[in-house]
Amino acid sequence: MDRRVVIATLQPDTHGGTGVQTHFRQVARHLRSAGVPVEIVTPFSAERPLVYPVFAVRRLLAPLSGAADVWWYRTWHARFLRRALRRVLATGPAVVYAQDPLAARAAAEAGGPDVRVVLRVHFSGSEALEWASRGRIAMDGRLARSMIRSDEVAFRRIDGVVFVSEAQRAEVLGRYPSLAAIPGWTIPNAVEEPPRVVHGEVVADAVTVGALEPRKNQRFLLEVCAAARDAGSPFSLTVVGDGPDRGPLERAVADLGLRDLVTFAGFVADVAPVLAGHRLYVHAATQETFGLALVEAMAVGLPVVAPPTGGIPELVHDGVEGILWDLGDPTGAARIVTELLGDDARRREMAAAGRLRYTSTYTPEAVMPMLLEVLRV
Repeated sequence: MDRRVVIATLQPDTHGGTGVQTHFRQVARHLRSAGVPVEIVTPFSAERPLVYPVFAVRRLLAPLSGAADVWWYRTWHARFLRRALRRVLATGPAVVYAQDPLAARAAAEAGGPDVRVVLRVHFSGSEALEWASRGRIAMDGRLARSMIRSDEVAFRRIDGVVFVSEAQRAEVLGRYPSLAAIPGWTIPNAVEEPPRVVHGEVVADAVTVGALEPRKNQRFLLEVCAAARDAGSPFSLTVVGDGPDRGPLERAVADLGLRDLVTFAGFVADVAPVLAGHRLYVHAATQETFGLALVEAMAVGLPVVAPPTGGIPELVHDGVEGILWDLGDPTGAARIVTELLGDDARRREMAAAGRLRYTSTYTPEAVMPMLLEVLRV
């Protein structure tokens, strides 16, 4: 490979466990093992005395105005990232693997003709839609419209785009038809092989992993749990993750009388051992570009019950690695869970199929060669 890879991202690489951070750290590690020079550049790479004081202002804005918080975050992170990229890209040819449209635009503006920019799309639909789904901005507001225009400017400057699923690709191209003219690839996320875990004592029947926020829809899982209890077939549930919905969800557990059935485990850095203490993985997201937690569950040998949302049907074939359920029918969903928990042979078959799906499609050894070919182009 005649160019180094520069991973450009608005997110810090020294801490945090988001899916985006997991992805770019994993890519950096595997490219280096293949002998490819890699550098991760973030706004914090700018080495300016104002970086931390400017970013600290967000703590004051966040409780006052979601729109002001998002505007400040995007504006200043992009500005410092562009400064850092100018320094890094001035030293020779590079392929910039950008983790969001703002990073892609910053790279295009900071680089010269010997710099290629490949965007990795992590969002569902658009960046504006992602922020709106978290309740931070209004989708019909001025900031959302400004973000969409900024994305369109970035898309005109990039040399390639990588999607995580065909469903995501279709949704993004539907919103941004001009992207169809740019070389594009669909390459799934990779999940590292988990340490060998022993499925010993069952901590709870079902488990779910994800940020506690509206689009992850954990409230539905509580309703399913209550419906199963009311039908005389209670099951226990562990909720792994943290976020703004933690308080409302804990109150819902109390209101539904589920305190003896539902446990909140908080954020867990290494989920494999936690998953292994359960018999079934359940998921209820209303937006899902890929479904990393589902692959993690399949990797440790858990059958998956999830909705046919976004890229999930590309991971889980109904009746094979798990079951696809209807988010509008908690009573029917409760029957699915209780019947599956009561059928050990079927769970074992689904677990084996899920494990095979993982090892053949979603390991770094399966995914990284595809990405390396894209970055070589």
